[in-house]
Amino acid sequence: MKTLAVMRRILLEMVRDERTLSLIFLIPIAISSLVHFIFIGESMPV
Repeated sequence: MKTLAVMRRILLEMVRDERTLSLIFLIPIAISSLVHFIFIGESMPV
């Protein structure tokens, strides 16, 4: 039961913290987009 209480507390803190949410959702999207543009840029003829 203690493990579930700790897990619930951590999840609630993550949901309430905007910086954590941005790190979880926005940063991976931004990194994936940058990698995509790097590879697309390499395959385009000069």
